Parts: sequence; C-alpha cells; structure tokens
Amino acid sequence: MSRDTSGLPANTGRLTRAGAWAWIATVEFFAIQLVAQTAAPAFSMTRHDISALGIPVCGQPVAVCSPLHPLFDAGLILVGILTTAGALLTWRAWPGGAISRVGLGLLAIAGLGAIVAGVADVHTRPTAHAIGASLDFGAGGLGMMMMGLACRRRAPGLAWFSAAAGSIVVVAFLLYATGLYLGIGRGGMERVAAISATLWFVLTGVWLLGRIHRSNRAATADR
Repeated sequence: MSRDTSGLPANTGRLTRAGAWAWIATVEFFAIQLVAQTAAPAFSMTRHDISALGIPVCGQPVAVCSPLHPLFDAGLILVGILTTAGALLTWRAWPGGAISRVGLGLLAIAGLGAIVAGVADVHTRPTAHAIGASLDFGAGGLGMMMMGLACRRRAPGLAWFSAAAGSIVVVAFLLYATGLYLGIGRGGMERVAAISATLWFVLTGVWLLGRIHRSNRAATADR
C-alpha cells in the first residue's frame, strides 16, 4: 500500500472522507447548546450541567430547563451518531494493529454513550444518563489517547495532540464526577471535558481530509 507524507497508510476512499466529515460535523453540538441556552435565561454555563438543557420538565425540583430541550437532546444523539460513524468509517486510515483497533472501538463506544445520554435525560432517567455520559467522556478520552499511541511514530504531531486532548477529557471528567471543580464550577469543569473532546474530533477530521488531499496530489504527480 502506498504511503503519503504523513507516513500513514494512504486511503483516499469515500468512506474515510465521509468519516472525517462526520467528526468535523460534531461541532454542531456547540450551536445546539447555544440555541437551547438562549431559551433558558436562568441557565449558567459555570453552575449547571450541560445536560440540564435536555430536561423535559420545568418547575420544582428542577432548577433550570430549556423549552428547546428536544432540540438539545436531538443534537446530543446526533453527536453520538457522528462520533461512532467517524470511528467506523475512518478505520482504514489509521496504522494497523491492536492499539488503533482498541482506540477506534473506544471512540465508537463513546458515541453510543452520547446517544444513551441524549435518549435518557438526566432528570427522569439519571442512572442511564450517567452511564451514557461516563461512556462518552471516559471511553472517548481513553480512545483519543490510544489513537495518539497508535500513530506516535508516523504522525508525532497528531500523537501529542491526541494524548493531550484525551488526558484533559479524562481528568476533567473525573474532577467533575468527584466534585472537584477548581474554581470554575460544575458546569465549567464539564465543559472543559466536552470542549476538549469536540476539538479533537473536529481537528482530527480536518487532519484526515488534509492527508487525503496530500495523498491524491502525490498520486497525481506520480502519473
């Protein structure tokens, strides 16, 4: 199999490109949150969990909710679908071996966790929601670190970025889960994990598209 300048196996197929775009599209969750927040003036990004925007009821004992909760939940479910789809579709774009397979498997599980968290809101089904969120952040962060380990020799820049992003996701989620918010609030700490994860998916998707472009350009030059 030919190799491009990144050193990773070249795969210019439509599936890899579609997977890269799926990961890039996870940025939609930022927009969905912003829209849902505009309909919930009492919502605080530092005090309240992100998932509070998906609570389907308002009033006691619910401190805050958004009338646009169906939109929020749909956005979270879509993030999960895009995350898992990206892991499956970009499978051939990564170095072979058990490490990358485990990493991509963990990322696919993270997507399934996001789907569960979107289907089971934190108020009416808190246990299922917590399990989904734990899979999303826990498996996702570990998956990013595994992907960094898998490509450490062939793409060191991406490897370091993956290791850093994955570590931040895992540590921030553990701090959030144990109530250690370090002065930025419960919602703030959860957002550190969520933003770091989304940035990894978006930027890694962009990186994959760039690799495909370089591979195609090199193949054209060889003809």
